[in-house]
Amino acid sequence: MTKRMYAIFFLLICSSGFVLAVAPVIQSSRISPTTVYAGDSIYGYCNATDSDSSEVSYNVMWFLNDVVYQSSSPLRGANITTKIHSIFNDGQTIYAMAIDSSRNLVYFGGVLGSFGVQDNILNMSSNLGSVDTDDWVSMNSITAIKVDPATGLVYLGLESGKFGVYNRSSNVLTDLSGTDTGNWLGSNSISSLAVDTSNDLVYIGAQLGKFGVYNRSSNVLSDLSGTDTGDWLGTFNIQGIGIDVDRDLVYVGAITKFGAYNRSSNVSVNLSGSNANFWKSFVLTSLTVDSSRHLVFFGGQYGTFGVYNETSNVTHNLSATDTNNWFGSSGGYYIDDVAVDADPGLVYIGVNTAYFGVYNISSNVSTNLSSTITGGWLNGVSALEVDPVRGLVYLGSSTGGGFGFYNRSGNTSVNLNNDPRYLFGTNAIYGTEVDPTTGLLYFAGGSSTFGVFNQSNSVLTNLNATDTNNWLSASFVYTVRIDTNRDLVYLGAASGKFGVYNRTSNVLINLTGIDTNDWIGTSAVQALAVDSANGNVYIGAANGKFGAYNATTNVSTNLSGTDTGNWWSTSGVSAVAVDSSRGLVYFGGASGKFGVYNTTSNVTTDLRATDLNDWISTSTINTLLVDSSTGLVYIGGTSGKFGVYNESTNSSMNLSGTGTWFGTASIGSLAIDSTNNFVLIGASDGKYGYYNVSSNISVDLSDTDTGDWIGTSFILGVATDATNGIFYVGGNSGKIGMNGYKSFPQGVEQELSLVTDVSHNQDWILSCLASDGGQNSSWLNSSTLTISNFPPTVPLLNTPLSGASVSSNAVTLDWYDSTDDDGDTLTYNLSINSSCSNVNYSGMTSSSYSIVACSGKSTTWAVQACDSIECSAWASRTFSVASTCSLSANQDWNLDISESCTISGVNVTIRNWVITSAGSGNVTMYNVAIKYVNKSVGMVTGLAKIIYGTNVTITK
Repeated sequence: MTKRMYAIFFLLICSSGFVLAVAPVIQSSRISPTTVYAGDSIYGYCNATDSDSSEVSYNVMWFLNDVVYQSSSPLRGANITTKIHSIFNDGQTIYAMAIDSSRNLVYFGGVLGSFGVQDNILNMSSNLGSVDTDDWVSMNSITAIKVDPATGLVYLGLESGKFGVYNRSSNVLTDLSGTDTGNWLGSNSISSLAVDTSNDLVYIGAQLGKFGVYNRSSNVLSDLSGTDTGDWLGTFNIQGIGIDVDRDLVYVGAITKFGAYNRSSNVSVNLSGSNANFWKSFVLTSLTVDSSRHLVFFGGQYGTFGVYNETSNVTHNLSATDTNNWFGSSGGYYIDDVAVDADPGLVYIGVNTAYFGVYNISSNVSTNLSSTITGGWLNGVSALEVDPVRGLVYLGSSTGGGFGFYNRSGNTSVNLNNDPRYLFGTNAIYGTEVDPTTGLLYFAGGSSTFGVFNQSNSVLTNLNATDTNNWLSASFVYTVRIDTNRDLVYLGAASGKFGVYNRTSNVLINLTGIDTNDWIGTSAVQALAVDSANGNVYIGAANGKFGAYNATTNVSTNLSGTDTGNWWSTSGVSAVAVDSSRGLVYFGGASGKFGVYNTTSNVTTDLRATDLNDWISTSTINTLLVDSSTGLVYIGGTSGKFGVYNESTNSSMNLSGTGTWFGTASIGSLAIDSTNNFVLIGASDGKYGYYNVSSNISVDLSDTDTGDWIGTSFILGVATDATNGIFYVGGNSGKIGMNGYKSFPQGVEQELSLVTDVSHNQDWILSCLASDGGQNSSWLNSSTLTISNFPPTVPLLNTPLSGASVSSNAVTLDWYDSTDDDGDTLTYNLSINSSCSNVNYSGMTSSSYSIVACSGKSTTWAVQACDSIECSAWASRTFSVASTCSLSANQDWNLDISESCTISGVNVTIRNWVITSAGSGNVTMYNVAIKYVNKSVGMVTGLAKIIYGTNVTITK
């Protein structure tokens, strides 16, 4: 990493004279993607060139509707603090997965209501269990998940028969079980789901032959079991369903049964006859559809694997393609899941043992891929999901919570679990340190927590098993320090425990018994500092214990008596730091005690008098940090105390005022990045940031933890990896994460910032500034990105039905409410057209309207839904009103011109009749005929548009 530490301007001597340094120039500032909808994320990219520097760092600023929304000062990387682990599994079985490829998200669900998502952009997993605010999922296992790629909605099926949807825009998990009209699904376990995006439908398969469809437009869950002509499906458990979108077919697979539902004819057909011998004993467990080839692949009991060809209507047994019997057609194995990657023509196969492989449609060969899974993280494949865009296959384990992916291009499998709740529970992380030569992060904490994180491959490893004699037992580990010269990692713990992990032999060794005269005793070892040059490890413990361990002599020496006058007394030593170049060891503790041990004179000196303004006072010093390049010692303590001791001037300075963000939070950890002149700060209440030595400003990074995963946890350990530009943080409840900050090559566009969950009616601008450590560029704004609107769904008309003939001209037009993914308030436009009249209504808030239609005429009505920005397409229907008779005996009668009717009775008098419908055109004369059982009784003619008649008596 190239970094300029000299003055802002410099001179180049050349033939033409003196030339000032050149500032960076921002070449581009842009937002991606260019089409974004509410709920999506947007990414900021900057690119700067610098003619006299190989690297630049960036500041970015987001403007929302011309107002500053978010800024970074400075930004050195994506400025996002991400978890380096999943928070989901706890060793639980994953039953179902679904990929939202366009958003690069993987949803997974399993036992006890476990529900989460892997964000592959941020390389982090999130537990979504908390979004179930009504606790309808509760402890019920999630057995089926499917994503609607158009809307990003995630549908869930549960073992208890419950059915619901997760809306990523609103971050709400909603129970849809109440839409089950007639409760036909009941409590039957839902085994499979299939989404028909184009028709807004979700098909559901469950136990006891239950098969149905959820219509998102009408919000109704309908039973399709009755479409099963001949009851061929019966009460057999449905194990898999899949859609051939081109043929509008939904394939249904059950134990020994296979068929297809045709949406157009609303009929389910038995296809088991496509290979009667195969299906009569085949126990199907999984099914997948290749719509491009019109093939249906399925796996089942005893390693049976087959395919149905819709074109030829034949089922073929593909078990023989398993030439090495790896998926065990004779071994009693189950193929728990199959998934197709249509473009290369591959079908991936997961077995209930740890076997995993692929069937090639072109070569008709099945290949075992199990050898790509190293480390034993996958214990049986219970769920498979293909991301065809990236050539990845995600795998969920039937036991142990294993979760990872297979990369087709690299032919490798990667474990994504990395779950410290699974590895370490929710134990607090007390100590962290990075090995600068390898970039490995070692961390330790409660209940003997000890592990290592490799940022190059994102693998988190539990090292507790290296404690072969279990000497650490369940003790709290307070501190971890690395001796890079000797490949050793030292640990200090409760009850006087002290030991070392040898990275070469992979063994954790107990050093507790080598302290001469047992000077540590059972005092907790709270602080360690390593002097790699001479192999000394300085030890600070409770009860005023202070000493040194030498790796060469393997002897631990008590240095507590070197404090002349016993000024330290029995105060606990909570912080130790070494300045090896000057032979000084600093230590701090309770009641503001602060001192230095001189390794040459073997004397410990009280430094409290250097605190001229008494800014430390009686606060406990929790942490010390030496910058050996400058001889400065940074001090962090309770009550927000942060400052620096200068060995040259023998004085300490209060730096608490450089940043108000940590307030009175207790500062628990410090780490130095001498390359970039930063001091990283970790504190209570989830406070986390850094002090910039050059600018004398402390910057808050607390809000960079997307999803607020740190929360109010006490940050007890921080570490820096200057080579890779990473800050690490660790704290209570197993919280551990990282934040990138490194500089970037000039002239290369960089993704620098992220805004999540945007809303429509928003205009976004990204502004970029670059710095080379000496000079800054000007700010450059991107073009404006306007968030697109989701239009409402087309209304689904209810009654009257299309083509219906109704008996009464008093008609209520009724339709189902439309939905809007933006959550906008909707209104409706209604258009009514008939030979009688044409009327239009707008801005309606109700989803029904009553009219008086023309008798004996057709009426066409249409509805569209509108939000504040745009409207949906129209939905329309036509119905007619049968001719009706409003004539009754011996009463006044208003006669419609088109009306004919029959009345019964004797001596009926039609009185005061009048024609009230004048019709159209230039009609000037009306002939009114009155008949009795097809015999003419009388004829009345008139010349006016409204004709008044005299009494006409009909006598039988």
